[in-house]
Amino acid sequence: MSDVRAAVTGYAARMHRAIGSEHHIASPLGAWLVLAFAASAARDDLRSQLASRLGMPVGEASAQARALLEKPPAILHLAAAVWTAQHAADIDAWLTSLPNEVDVGPIPSQAEANVWADKHTLGLIKQFPADLSKAILVLTSALACEVSWRRPFDTAVADELELTPATGFDSVGTLLSSSGRDRISVLVATDHGVVAAHVAAATHTEMLVVSVIADPEVPSSAVLEDAHTIAVSLARSAPVPGQLSLFDVRLGPSHSWTVTEHVERGDRDWERMRSILPAWSAESKHDLVRLGDLGFDVAGRALYRLIGGAGTSAAQAAVAQYTREGFKAAAITSVMQAAAARRYPNEVRVREALIEYTHPHAVVAVSVDDKASPWAGMPLFSAWVTHADEAE
Repeated sequence: MSDVRAAVTGYAARMHRAIGSEHHIASPLGAWLVLAFAASAARDDLRSQLASRLGMPVGEASAQARALLEKPPAILHLAAAVWTAQHAADIDAWLTSLPNEVDVGPIPSQAEANVWADKHTLGLIKQFPADLSKAILVLTSALACEVSWRRPFDTAVADELELTPATGFDSVGTLLSSSGRDRISVLVATDHGVVAAHVAAATHTEMLVVSVIADPEVPSSAVLEDAHTIAVSLARSAPVPGQLSLFDVRLGPSHSWTVTEHVERGDRDWERMRSILPAWSAESKHDLVRLGDLGFDVAGRALYRLIGGAGTSAAQAAVAQYTREGFKAAAITSVMQAAAARRYPNEVRVREALIEYTHPHAVVAVSVDDKASPWAGMPLFSAWVTHADEAE
């Protein structure tokens, strides 16, 4: 069976490349899960298209998504739901194929959906990121975590920095300082040059938060790809490909660090790294259809064949905070099929016309008054209009 980590990592690269280099937070996993469950409704030609986005055959992706949903780590709050306004043989067959952990029910009100969002994101996202007023089918996932570091960060003042901070980092006076055996800093040789990685572990080591910095000339999408590779290796306690010693790099300043050397008494060479990081927060909303090549346009066609509708929308709302005490983040991803105009029983037919007064015509102004008054229906002004002025 295909490696789901590799599939999600590949999807993450595609998603971040599409989002671009602006400050943002996203959950490629949340999007991948929704796409995998939506793909299970696809038939024939659409399945191969969705497989290429998911990084594995649709059947495998569905099985992997099921396994992820059945046993999430204790550190992660994970929920999924399908809400529908219609039932038919094809729809019910698809719903039956979904894991028991997917909550199935009618389309909720917007207020009810907001309650769902709040509950399943630990209160980090208060508003469901889609307007459900015209929805006939909604498939959604929610992921959230809130962890404390094993040991809170120390702090450092900006005056300690040896390199000049870039715009956006030059306005803070206090940063986070990290050193010690329970925090890991590594240098790694990648295809895009040498990068530095910092690892912060949660209290029970159920989550690592890996920060990776590269030469500013390297595109953000490439750095994100490297960060995913490094993080997956570290989380699996596997060797990090390309990991370097400080003795493998030159002395002096580089793009993101400064290496010094001195001599003292001892029986072997040794090295020590200290990292200074920013505290940060982000809040983002992504239109997953407009970002392109993420598969949600194809998933929309699959859902259309299943239930009809007027069109597909897909969105992700995500938030995160990285602080001295810990890390918290949440994301809600949804794909929705909206209702198409259709006739209901006992409807009447309505025709409309657009009347255009665009050739010579008459205009009369009359008075409206009490019927007993001579002014009732009195013509006041009349005209024959043969040309128009510019409207203002």
